[in-house]
Amino acid sequence: MLLDVMMPGMSGFEMAKRLKENEQTRHIPIIFLTAKDTENDTLLGFALGADDYVTKPFSVREVMARVKAVLGRGSLHQPLHKDGSLEYDALVVNAANKTACIDGDPIALTRTEYELLLLLLTHRGRVFSRQQLLDSVWPQDVIVTERTVDVNIARLRKKLGRYAACLVSRTGFGYSFEEVRGEK
Repeated sequence: MLLDVMMPGMSGFEMAKRLKENEQTRHIPIIFLTAKDTENDTLLGFALGADDYVTKPFSVREVMARVKAVLGRGSLHQPLHKDGSLEYDALVVNAANKTACIDGDPIALTRTEYELLLLLLTHRGRVFSRQQLLDSVWPQDVIVTERTVDVNIARLRKKLGRYAACLVSRTGFGYSFEEVRGEK
């Protein structure tokens, strides 16, 4: 489903939220096509269940390529629970209050580490390139190199303890959150 954030009657964010809360429609892939291009808008779109977020201006060819990519991936997206949380075994991330914990114990994450974890956890199995992670997590007005992603992933792994192995490096491609044998 292609959604604009600024639709008449109901925002695209609200529609995505309703679709993901409904058992019959939660599997439908969502791509936002919108002029709302702030970091917060993008992160909210992903937190609500978007499979991709495309800001204007864009070409029809780009949109078609993104639709094919989303459909080719299948439904890898993990929707948030009604309380805004997402779980992987004893690892719980709460998008509503911006916290993460393991076995009920809070993990002290920076904003960047938290947003990386939320993005990767909500899209389990999907490999994000360093550039995609930079575009999704870091502010557009900040100049950072792709190696900044590596440093933040390394810090996040240290804080995730037994779940560190779930942050998988795909050499030449990027990072993903994957179930590791022996976990879960």
